[in-house]
Amino acid sequence: MPESKKITAQDEVCLALTQAEPTFKMSLPPQIPSQKFIRVAQTAIRQNPGLASLDRQSLYAAFHKCAADGLLPDGREAAIVPFGQTATYMPMIQGICKKARNSGEIKTINAQIVYKNDAYEHWIDESGEHFKHVPARGDRGEVLLVYAFCQTKDDGVFFEELSMDDIAAIEKMSKQKGGPWSGPFRTEMMRKSAIRRLLKYRVPSSTDVDDIIRENDEPLEPVPPAPVKPAETTSSRLRDVVATTAEPVGQESDDVAAREELPL
Repeated sequence: MPESKKITAQDEVCLALTQAEPTFKMSLPPQIPSQKFIRVAQTAIRQNPGLASLDRQSLYAAFHKCAADGLLPDGREAAIVPFGQTATYMPMIQGICKKARNSGEIKTINAQIVYKNDAYEHWIDESGEHFKHVPARGDRGEVLLVYAFCQTKDDGVFFEELSMDDIAAIEKMSKQKGGPWSGPFRTEMMRKSAIRRLLKYRVPSSTDVDDIIRENDEPLEPVPPAPVKPAETTSSRLRDVVATTAEPVGQESDDVAAREELPL
C-alpha cells in the first residue's frame, strides 16, 4: 500500500489561504480578483519556503494587510518578509507608486539612485525646480544620493532629494534592526524613503497614499522639514486630504492585531 504524501508547512499555509478566499474577497478592491490574489500569495509561499515557518497569525495578518491595500505580494508591488519569527507586510516601490497613481491625482512618480559616475544636475530658477539624470554605462561608482519626483494631473511638479547623510539618519531610526536595510532590499529602501518623504512633505496626497505611507516602514527622519505650500495648480482634492501628523505604526499595529487568524 503506497504511503500517503506528507503534508508540509507550505501545504498547510496554501490550503489556509484557499479556505480564506471569501475573507480576502471582502478586503480586496474590485479590480483584483480574489482568486488571483490567492494564487500570487501561494506562489510567494512556494518560492520562499521559510515564510511557512513564521508565526502563522502574523503571516496571515500580513497577507490581509496586503489585500486591504490592493497590492499583490509578488515581490514587485509588495513582499512578505521575515523579522525574526514574525512575518511583516512591506509595500515595494512599484506598489507605493501604484497607490499614488490610483489616487487619481498623480500622473508620473518615480525614484532613482544617483551614482558617482552618473551625469546629474538639480537646480532651481525663476520658473521652478529642475533636474537632469543620465545614468552612466558600465561601472556607475558609489552611491551619492537618491531622489524622487512626481507630476500631478494638473502638471504640478514636485521633487525631493536625499543625501547619504539623510539616508543614514533614516536607517539609524529604523525599528527593523537587521531588516531590509542590511540586506538585498537596501537600494529599494533608499528609493522608498525618498518617495515617502516626497509624498508626505512635498505633495498633498490622497487618503489611500497617506495610509500606506504612515502605516508601513520606519520614521522618515529625526526632524521633518517644514511642509512646502502646494502650487496653486494643485487641485483642492489633494489639498483637503493632507494628513501628516499620524505617528508611524510598528509591526504590531492595531490594524494587524485586529486580524483574525485564518483556519489551518
